[in-house]
Amino acid sequence: MIATLDRTPATDPADISESLRHLVAVAAGVSGSVRLVDFYEGVFGEYVDDLHTGVDWDSRLLAETLRDAGAAPDAHVIDLCCGSGRVGVHLADQGWDVTGIDRSATLVDRAPRRRPGRRVRWIQADLGRDDLRPVVGRPAPAAVTSAAALDCFPDADHLARALAGVAPLLAVDGLVLAPVFDDGARAHFEAGLPDRLTGHPLRQDNGRRLVVWTSLGYHPPTATLHQAALVSVPEPAGLIHHFAYNVERVWTAGEVAAVLGAAGWRLALSRTAKAEGGPSDGWPFRLLGFLPPPDG
Repeated sequence: MIATLDRTPATDPADISESLRHLVAVAAGVSGSVRLVDFYEGVFGEYVDDLHTGVDWDSRLLAETLRDAGAAPDAHVIDLCCGSGRVGVHLADQGWDVTGIDRSATLVDRAPRRRPGRRVRWIQADLGRDDLRPVVGRPAPAAVTSAAALDCFPDADHLARALAGVAPLLAVDGLVLAPVFDDGARAHFEAGLPDRLTGHPLRQDNGRRLVVWTSLGYHPPTATLHQAALVSVPEPAGLIHHFAYNVERVWTAGEVAAVLGAAGWRLALSRTAKAEGGPSDGWPFRLLGFLPPPDG
């Protein structure tokens, strides 16, 4: 869609960081057409994949925990909020039968490029709205998420509703395993992220070289992470400027445990972890494991 830049975030970027405000202002003032896109789709999806190239610490942690929990390779595992399939592909390559679920049709369309094959399939659906039992089929002994994937849920209601949709997909004593920011990570966010505009070189599969400009800021009152991104892409019709503004709720382990506990989920596992590589390198995480409500 080609459109003028009229998307206004609920929180003013100027209240978060100067570089974020500047990038939004630049996007609003560029000449030519601006294409408003979702942050994890199109060229920005390629940029996110590039940032996470080689990052597998959470996948390895999940694989180890699945084995410890008795869900050995060959078991059916559901990859929640699978995105373009980074974690699901790792588990499939290790021998699990994986069903990846994500609400983004674009990301689900991209996922098979990572790994086609019988051990993994991808489903576009909304966990909080769609009945997935007829599609998923056999119950799974475990469902997993990548690190901080739960941050896509903006509030407690959305998080609880999505997990309520997962419960019927699990086998008896099935676990949900989720790496989440440790409670101590909040201090890192509140201390302030580097307030700077950053250019990330990106080489696309077709050989075209681009520079993706991004800025990141944290808003303590709402515990939200704000990111703006802008890239200019040469197309037959001329230079098209792609712009995205993404807001994610930064959940910590204690908050997730409180929300799911209130919904009847039982905390069965909690392990410390640390990110290795990627945008969160060195940050503290905690792997949480939940059993569904008894009547789930």
